[in-house]
Amino acid sequence: QPKNPDGSYQVQITGPMLGYFTFAYDLFIVQDNGRLDNRLLARLKNPSTFQGARHELFAEATCLRAGFTIEHEDESDGSTRHAEFTAIHRFTGQPISVEAKSKHRPGVLGQPGAIEAEGQHNLKVGQLLNDAIRKNPPHPLVVFLDLNLPWNTADRLLGMDPPRPPHPIIQNTLDRMRKRHDGKDPINLLVATNHPEHYSAEEEAAPSAQIRSE
Repeated sequence: QPKNPDGSYQVQITGPMLGYFTFAYDLFIVQDNGRLDNRLLARLKNPSTFQGARHELFAEATCLRAGFTIEHEDESDGSTRHAEFTAIHRFTGQPISVEAKSKHRPGVLGQPGAIEAEGQHNLKVGQLLNDAIRKNPPHPLVVFLDLNLPWNTADRLLGMDPPRPPHPIIQNTLDRMRKRHDGKDPINLLVATNHPEHYSAEEEAAPSAQIRSE
């Protein structure tokens, strides 16, 4: 790269670089708060469990950055299903149960198969959200949902640029859940995210992350 007038160099970050740096930063945040446990590390090192563990790491690091402390569930207790973790707000003391769900797709993030062409992706998320609800957590439920889509497809679904109402696929799913739970929302906060850097070519400029809360 050419040198800037002040002697520094500047380069546009690529998709693989962005994926690496954000992963490293989330690891640092969780470790710096003393919450990087051996169970999560083992899952991150296993290609077959990396995707889910990576999204759980993102959810945990996000909660820590937002002013929560983290308490992990007792996974040795097989009598009930557990949320990923409990987050407690440092100032209000409000606990929340956090679930992290990531949509698996062929050919990316360690999954077998060929990458799907633009427009061929399954956009349904009801099964993932219903699985989070079935855990019947003890506190208000916050679900971090990773769509795992190319940028353009995710933009149509999330309505980010320009801001638009939620896509009917997401809105109708939430409406059906509310109806099945006597008019009450079983999910108190849905954080739908998309981190499409792994769809980038090796030297392609990194796309921006996409986040929407409902």
